[in-house]
Amino acid sequence: MRRYLTSPASWAILLGIAATIACLAWEVRTGFNLGDEGYLWYGIQRIGFGEVPIRDYQAYDPGRYYFSAGLLHLTGTHGILAVRYTIALLQAIALSFALAWLARVHDRRGMLPYLVLCAVTLAIWMVPRHKLYDISISIGFVCALAWWITHPTTRRSFLAGAFTGLAAYFGRNHGIYGLAAGIGALIYLMLDRPTRALWLRHVGAYFSGVIVGYIPMFATMLFVPHFTASLIDSVRLIFEVKSTNLPLPLPWPWKVHFESAALVESTRAFVIGLIFLFLPAFCFVASAIVFLRRWQGKPLHPLVVASALCAIPYTHYAYSRADVSHLAQGIFPALIGVLAMSATAKGLAKYGLPLAICALSVFAVMPQHPGWQCRVSGHCTDLVIGNDVLSVDPGVVSNVTLLGRLKTDLAPAGRNLFVAPLMPGAYAVLGARSPTMESYTAWKRSQNFQQQELDRLKAANPGFLMIMDVPLDGRDELRYQNTHPLMDQYIKNNYEELSGYTNDPTYHIYRGKPLE
Repeated sequence: MRRYLTSPASWAILLGIAATIACLAWEVRTGFNLGDEGYLWYGIQRIGFGEVPIRDYQAYDPGRYYFSAGLLHLTGTHGILAVRYTIALLQAIALSFALAWLARVHDRRGMLPYLVLCAVTLAIWMVPRHKLYDISISIGFVCALAWWITHPTTRRSFLAGAFTGLAAYFGRNHGIYGLAAGIGALIYLMLDRPTRALWLRHVGAYFSGVIVGYIPMFATMLFVPHFTASLIDSVRLIFEVKSTNLPLPLPWPWKVHFESAALVESTRAFVIGLIFLFLPAFCFVASAIVFLRRWQGKPLHPLVVASALCAIPYTHYAYSRADVSHLAQGIFPALIGVLAMSATAKGLAKYGLPLAICALSVFAVMPQHPGWQCRVSGHCTDLVIGNDVLSVDPGVVSNVTLLGRLKTDLAPAGRNLFVAPLMPGAYAVLGARSPTMESYTAWKRSQNFQQQELDRLKAANPGFLMIMDVPLDGRDELRYQNTHPLMDQYIKNNYEELSGYTNDPTYHIYRGKPLE
């Protein structure tokens, strides 16, 4: 027993758990995002009412909702804090696996300080917390491929494929990214002479695993009526809008204007720009080294190989919407790779490089954490949502208070309500159901889709409607009146706009029609 407790893997697991507990203690009760976090919470809530993601409401792929909803069902709690705890479980598992693999790269001398630096670095990049599903899956791919490459048997090929298929049930983008990395691993294995003789077996085992891992989705498509048609529609939307995300300009470091902003913020923007440059540079250099050394028959640690293979597709995710949030969701393969490389360095770089990476990470990403935001602003106040007490900024308090007043005055006794375009958390906070399929209306939609949504809205007869007239990302074409003109015009023509509830000119509140 003593041998196990003093092993590097045990240190890594304990550090992963400790880092997760520290994050929870620091900020589990801090902050609340009525947008993306509310979108996730609302989707998990609807599972409890027997609804199906994608079919019955706008959602990501089903896996994440069933994972959290299943844990919430076991505990009998359904608040936002309970949701955060379910996600933290994935965080602890992912951190522990990543640190355990990093421990295998470093020699025992100086390992503990190295692992502590790695734990802080990885934990600080785990933002935003409602995206920890995506972050944990990207870490899982690195660890799974490293395990596969270490000892490539057909069994491991199958299990690596199964993880890819299962990951796709949580997010189809992860299925594509994992498949790309898996194909890269198969090519890497083909370059090894002993493995080449059995290469076709590995190919067959891997793709068989992908199919088996995707069985939950196949089962949902087969046994849930109308789900397949809704899934196809959700895929078709990607081709209609010609993007997987709303793009943002890349924040290149040379675009930073130091003279027009505070020095600290300008320096932070410059560092973030450098990190965006680092990602493709790592992909190019690391993959070139990996395949060149494989061709030469020179050994390279499997964790470095796996990181290089996974970094290529996940860089696409970071670039799909070039902000710090998506950078954090795409950086982990490259981050783990450079930390692994630093463990094999010589002299001062062996300890200086992890320290520098950790310091830059803390400097660049700390402001994204709600715990830090509340501490710096000093303006966060308590907000009660259900049975949970949160500490949030005044803007969130104002919005939740406004929503509560509107529900009390205009939609009592469980009457429907409608909030658009960027506040799906309103439904989660009020325990209400969105009368339309969309709860997050960021994309421009067709006339036919809008008419279907309008029919649902009329049938629901909401007690109040609240429309936020804001240009998402500063783009006027992404205002609700431009993305959903048919619905917006109908609301303006058929409902009475109210005043007196808020002084915010971007909020337009309408009284619903009388109940028949």
